Amino acid sequence: MSTFVFSLRTDLHRYARSRGIWLVMLIAPIAARFWVPHDDGSAMAISVGGHLPEPSSAVIGLSLGAVCVTAFLPVVWGYLRVNVTRQQPWQIADVTAASRVMLALGRFAADATVMVGLLVALTLAGWILALFSLGAVQPLMLAGPLWLIALPPLLCAAGMHRLFDGLPLLRRAPGDLLFFIAWMTMLVVPLVANTSKIGMAGALRDGAGIVRPLSGGSEQHPPLAIGIIPVRAGRVPIDIPAGIRSDGYLASRLIWASIGFGFAALAGLCYRSPRGASQLKKTLRPIGSAISTVDTAPPSPQSSKVWLVLMTAEMAALLGGKRTRWFALAAAAVGCVGDYRHVGSPIALLLLAFGLAAHTGRWTSKGLMPLTVTMPVSMFARGTATIAAATAWGLLLALPAAVSQFDLVPLEFGVATSLLAGAIASVIAAATRSGTVPRLVLLIFWYGYFSS
Repeated sequence: MSTFVFSLRTDLHRYARSRGIWLVMLIAPIAARFWVPHDDGSAMAISVGGHLPEPSSAVIGLSLGAVCVTAFLPVVWGYLRVNVTRQQPWQIADVTAASRVMLALGRFAADATVMVGLLVALTLAGWILALFSLGAVQPLMLAGPLWLIALPPLLCAAGMHRLFDGLPLLRRAPGDLLFFIAWMTMLVVPLVANTSKIGMAGALRDGAGIVRPLSGGSEQHPPLAIGIIPVRAGRVPIDIPAGIRSDGYLASRLIWASIGFGFAALAGLCYRSPRGASQLKKTLRPIGSAISTVDTAPPSPQSSKVWLVLMTAEMAALLGGKRTRWFALAAAAVGCVGDYRHVGSPIALLLLAFGLAAHTGRWTSKGLMPLTVTMPVSMFARGTATIAAATAWGLLLALPAAVSQFDLVPLEFGVATSLLAGAIASVIAAATRSGTVPRLVLLIFWYGYFSS
């Protein structure tokens, strides 16, 4: 228990010194202002059969919880992956005799405490919104649906973060991709499965916990939609408390919250050091004989062509390595078959998304900033070169399809998508100093482009 308490207190102290936690806690209350349903469909809202539900404290709480799960969960995941606790003292943790399960659970408890703080801030914002929009507020009726819907997915995200952080393969891009798949699955399954069916099985299928309260505990419900959507005139009544009290709902939310706890415990059992023996051998291998230098040697002929050298280096860094270039060749070949907009272009965009996130995350990281600022080009020029290199790769990947189809449309799609992806990655990486947030945003952008 002392290990658990020590790990919890250490991470909480680190969170307390973080400026980002206050920014994240402000995002939800500020954004909540735009989640109040309007009759004209100009705000994020839930519609039932094309109509907005009748306004009440419970409906506002359900709306905030639903948008927290759908739109705010990737923001939380990005924060967990890049916050001040991402760097752990592995030199001490790898040789400690303390229980790794207790260490992981303590860190999970600190993450869960932050998630609770986010929900507290969102609850306060919901009370204020209900007071101004309804003239009165029922605190428990608003907080109940909000916490029952939002807390279990937030705890699962915190548990997945600890599990992925303990496995070398999932610490970077594969972990973000796996979270994206899990998040999309949680949102899609309630739409394709009969989650309103009374009983534990139906409730467990709805990881977001939205369908049962909206159905009022009934097995039959009209079509549901979440987002900025056109709505019809008139509102429909919804008995949210009846849906919450329906058979199996509360137990299913407890099970989903326990899954996050299980992920954290599994993280302690499956922990692998970020510095394995093979990496240590690579670090300690002999350097060899020193290379002599001549101070009076003339500069390289390419040194005067800074932009050409920079563009070449950026293109090599985006899709470097033999394996990645084989993937690029395969993507270009697939683009020649079928409709490029729905086949070749999404594949090329997905390949560029991973390359852009990894590359921009490297050259904007805090560890490399002292070296990056010594380059003969500014940070803005470096970002511009990254966008230009991404656009060039998009053009090259679309060129075989344009030649085989005798059409310029593939080139237009290739240039437009790669230019936008490069701009998104460069701007977000410069702001967050990490490749995790750009990768997650680009995956969401790719999914929207692929499914449109």
